[in-house]
Amino acid sequence: MTETDDPQLSHRGAFRWPAGWTPVILFALGKLALRLLFLAGFDPFTLIEDEAHYWEWSRRLGLSYYSKGPGVAWAIAAATGLFGDVEWAVRLPAMIACSIGSLAVAGLTKDIFQHPRLMLASAVAYQALPGPFTTGLLMTIDGPYLACWALAAWAGWRARTQRAGPAWIALGLTLAVGFLFKYTILVLPVGLALFSIACRTRLALPKAGWVLAGLLCALLGLVPIAIWNAQHDWATVRHLLGHLGVAGG
Repeated sequence: MTETDDPQLSHRGAFRWPAGWTPVILFALGKLALRLLFLAGFDPFTLIEDEAHYWEWSRRLGLSYYSKGPGVAWAIAAATGLFGDVEWAVRLPAMIACSIGSLAVAGLTKDIFQHPRLMLASAVAYQALPGPFTTGLLMTIDGPYLACWALAAWAGWRARTQRAGPAWIALGLTLAVGFLFKYTILVLPVGLALFSIACRTRLALPKAGWVLAGLLCALLGLVPIAIWNAQHDWATVRHLLGHLGVAGG
């Protein structure tokens, strides 16, 4: 669908935005550079409590930790290993994740609406939201988690509506990485299942081989956390049960 295909839409301001991937990528890289410039050269704030806590984890790398998976610690360790123990390096993975999330939202928007001029608008809207805007400046679990959620939503859409077999692999891998940051990413497959049920008359059945491959990829995210918990009396399970007020927590 092009702008001339729908004259009723062509006059609207959003559709006069630059079309395609190039402006979206330039925007994401430009916003990343501005964030990096601000945090490296002008930011007067030291690490907040959660950031300092996760930074301490990154100095004692493990397969997992009592309350969270290892994703946040591994990401900080990679950044500080390259650039040193400075605030902007601790926060670098969050900045990168915000840009990745905006690219994923742009791709999902293009696939849903089939209009390339909406891509840049959706990428800008994503980074302007309070959640991504804040988590793009502070290194908590939420920035990478949001990026993984956006990537998984895009992959899930392509897997179910376009019957793109490799999209099941992408879905599984993004779920695995997202699980390393925050366990609630497991809610996303529930949403995908509900979508498939609601649209079952318009969606073809996926090939079992691709679905199985995606599931196996998703299970990779469970491996380090399961091994660590088995070695530490299932501390994460007891921690989560304590949050729920369940016996044994």
